[in-house]
Amino acid sequence: MIREKITVLRPESLGEALKMMADMPQAKPLAGGTDLLVQLKQGLITGACLIDLDGIPGFAGIDREGDHFLIGAGVRLEQLSRHSLVKRYFPALTDAALSVASPNLRNMGTIGGNICLEPRCLYLNKSQFWRSSQGNCLKTGGSVCFAVPKGGHCYACFSADCPPALMVLDASVVISQWHGGQIKERIVSLADLYADDGQRHLLLNPGELVTAIRIPVTAGYRSAYRKYRHRKSIDFPLAGVAVGLLWEGGVISNVRIAIGAMASAPLWAREAMTILEGKTYSGDILREAAERITSGTRAVRNQDDSPSQRRHMIRVLFQRIVRDLVIENVTPVSPTRK
Repeated sequence: MIREKITVLRPESLGEALKMMADMPQAKPLAGGTDLLVQLKQGLITGACLIDLDGIPGFAGIDREGDHFLIGAGVRLEQLSRHSLVKRYFPALTDAALSVASPNLRNMGTIGGNICLEPRCLYLNKSQFWRSSQGNCLKTGGSVCFAVPKGGHCYACFSADCPPALMVLDASVVISQWHGGQIKERIVSLADLYADDGQRHLLLNPGELVTAIRIPVTAGYRSAYRKYRHRKSIDFPLAGVAVGLLWEGGVISNVRIAIGAMASAPLWAREAMTILEGKTYSGDILREAAERITSGTRAVRNQDDSPSQRRHMIRVLFQRIVRDLVIENVTPVSPTRK
């Protein structure tokens, strides 16, 4: 229950919204609100002033610009999952968007919100009453991570589905800020937006806002995303895998593998990528890559399943995806096809 008064501002342009964010550093941008409002109810955010981005022209568009698609951060996940061109060129993103929560939440939640979703864990998800009796963790102003008390680091888990899919699609994000009386933009690789730190997982400067996603179109590129969860809907991932590759003449190339829900940020599975790159497909190569896919991850006991089970499911999902993309001979899509 939200007990404090909340001020909601409704800018009519992106420039006005960014100026509000510059003038009021404590204000929070609001789009779908499916995560932000939960944080307010749980007392994780206080003193709220919300800047409603929903009415900003162009904030929820999907457009092709040459060899890229530009997806506005305000695009609803349900709209994204049903868009015919997204299905054609970026199936991993379709998979990921469809796997988020439930239809009613996808109708509200936005791609920008999913990209910026706060890491969470079993302790952070508890009620404010429970947390007041237990004491604050690192992420809520305390001095200890309850999952790893001697770690000195927040291990809250990255739980968004779309970022791993966007990473294998070589996506970048447009980040906007009000500076010198005008909108200033910078474009960074989506993977570079994150840090493996549950307290500050987004590498955004004060006043910056993710306003769009850019995805290049690559002829013949195949991709998919799968997640492990206890229920078929609603649940955040306990493990997530996205794979993208080219399959030409029996050889696998341009391999990208990203995994989610195993750290405070989505991670590249670089060892597995190296094993597959330039290889002729075989069961032995696939199993070797699967054995190395979670190298470097440090999942801890802060989710509803054990770290070993989550690592196992990463390996299982990865092998299923590669078999689907390669053995099933999915017809690659040419970007020039009508």
